[in-house]
Amino acid sequence: MFTEHLFSIASGAMSHEIASQVSPGAFSSIGIGALVARIAAGDAFYSTPLPQWAFDIQLAFDAAVVAAIVFLGRGGFWNVRRPQPADGYPILVAGAVLCAALPLMIPSAGPQYVTFAVPLMTVLLAETWRRKSAEIVTGVMVVWSIAAWLSMIVQEIPWAWLKLVGPMSWVLLVLAPPSLTLLRHVSAARRQRCEQKVPGI
Repeated sequence: MFTEHLFSIASGAMSHEIASQVSPGAFSSIGIGALVARIAAGDAFYSTPLPQWAFDIQLAFDAAVVAAIVFLGRGGFWNVRRPQPADGYPILVAGAVLCAALPLMIPSAGPQYVTFAVPLMTVLLAETWRRKSAEIVTGVMVVWSIAAWLSMIVQEIPWAWLKLVGPMSWVLLVLAPPSLTLLRHVSAARRQRCEQKVPGI
């Protein structure tokens, strides 16, 4: 409560330009809580922190992300009854997924946080090349890259209605299915090797 009050005082004393960059209700904020609060308000807001209900949604989303990574990573980068896995790849994938999710998990994350998705994009690219047995560029990669580029451009345009829905947040959310599927795959492969007592990758 004290933190919220302090933020409210600080944002009221700072310029509109600075407040629009640090406020969780600004158009530039890409966290899930910020996105839903902004859509519910119908506009950006700079002088107050997130409403409690939006903060609760943010916490629920954060918990769901962590729970999904832990659940899908069982046997891949952690075990309950067996020794902890020595393979580094499953934990690399899990770390890349969590890193890419951070911009959506932090209420005041701005466009610069999109760089957190780079490790995940590298892993997904390497996996695509491994499956195709060739260093190729797929249509999905091109479409996602263009969408990510456009979502950054949206931050500079005057159309508030387009900035309101947070294209950058959705671009990052699109990475969830392939990244969680990959984590499930590498964890299942590691479990299978363990059950068959086949060493390493």
